[in-house]
Amino acid sequence: MHELATLKSLALVSALSLSSILGGDPSLLAEEVDAIPDETGVASEEAADRYRLFEAMLVVGSEIALQELAGSGHVITEVDLERQGYQDVHRVLRQVPGVNVQEEDGFGLRPNIGIRGTGIERSSKVTLLEDGVLIAPAPYSAPAAYYAPTTGRMEGFEIVKGPGSIRQGPYTNGGSINYLSTSIPNAFETSFEAAGGSDGLQRIHVRTGTSGDRAGWLLEAYDLRHDGFKRLDGGGGTGFTLSDYLGKFRIQSRPEAKIGQALELKLGQTRHRGDETYVGLTAADFEVDPFRRYAGSAGDAITTDHDQLQLSYEVRPSQRTRVTVTAYRNDFFRNWAKLDSVAGVGIAALLEDPEEHADALAALRGEVDSEPGSLKVRNNRRDYFSTGVQALLGLELGSGAVEHELELGLRVHEDEEDRFQEDDLYQMLDGRRMFNASGTPGSQANRLSSAEATALFVVDTIRTGRWTLTPGIRV
Repeated sequence: MHELATLKSLALVSALSLSSILGGDPSLLAEEVDAIPDETGVASEEAADRYRLFEAMLVVGSEIALQELAGSGHVITEVDLERQGYQDVHRVLRQVPGVNVQEEDGFGLRPNIGIRGTGIERSSKVTLLEDGVLIAPAPYSAPAAYYAPTTGRMEGFEIVKGPGSIRQGPYTNGGSINYLSTSIPNAFETSFEAAGGSDGLQRIHVRTGTSGDRAGWLLEAYDLRHDGFKRLDGGGGTGFTLSDYLGKFRIQSRPEAKIGQALELKLGQTRHRGDETYVGLTAADFEVDPFRRYAGSAGDAITTDHDQLQLSYEVRPSQRTRVTVTAYRNDFFRNWAKLDSVAGVGIAALLEDPEEHADALAALRGEVDSEPGSLKVRNNRRDYFSTGVQALLGLELGSGAVEHELELGLRVHEDEEDRFQEDDLYQMLDGRRMFNASGTPGSQANRLSSAEATALFVVDTIRTGRWTLTPGIRV
């Protein structure tokens, strides 16, 4: 984080905080921190206004709110992202203490993220959200899935570690990561960015939108593609393509209305194809060329298709009361066609003991021809959906000696994973993988997993004198 963010975050506290470490009344402390301008010279209150009524959808809300967060938090702003220029979520999150990441593809397309020792495999033990809504394909029944929102179209990240994550769930031991998508701008804006690089890297990012007193909208497109940095024996693609589209539409009450209301619709679609494989290399071949890919892995590829819909309504009956209700639906399909075995020998066993399986390894390398059907390619086909409704009630109670900021949240959620797999048969001929026959659809390791969950949380931020106490519970 830059110096400004560090300055604004000096008041970070845990569940029980003593604001007197900086001296004075905590309300005065908040006023002093709020007065710090951002990089553009605009005070934080004005910068936060771009969220309009929808700050209740955020996990933290602003850098200022970190000072009373139960647990530990970190905000990565749009200014930070623009300065760093990162398009890879691993690089973005590496700067956050307590967050662990492991590379898989070199571009952050399939992130492996852990918080405070929870484990990192496919981010399955971390709550992933986009704009405060669960975004993993099936966060309860099958959280270990190959999907995360596109980092390149985000304008910020909120990371919560420890007890503050009870507001989100279901994974509260480590924490949560909230991806913040581009906000609807306050005035008409259009931007176009294009970039290129080695190995055929191409990136295009376009967005346009505007707001008036009663309505606003945003359209955004992000396209990223790369030819790949690995070398496939016999030639062939090892790169990927990613296309991400987003639309937001909002209507709201007039600024002078006694009861503030807003309704926002968000639609998103992401398409991805990667010529990637699980087949590795023997230790000896890795020493010679770590970027080599065997001919037998040609054609291995992952294809994903994600569609999201969010409809949010917020009403503020008074200055001290707000209600936000969000309905959401996510549909995700993926199929990763991966070489599973050669001549009956599993890939892991083959690479672990290449001398024992010399004939199979020669076929995998494309050095010899193999029998028809000797290469089995598993179509790891999965369909996911998650849907639900979540509501948040915020109340400010009391005055004078003791003040309460009460938050009550409810989520009713359902998700499902449907595995429908089969093995296709190939053989090696003249150094190339040749198709022989399709497997019977649904003939391999099928599984149907589903979950229904109702979650309730209550958090009360109690302020008295120089003390802030934040008890909370999640059921």
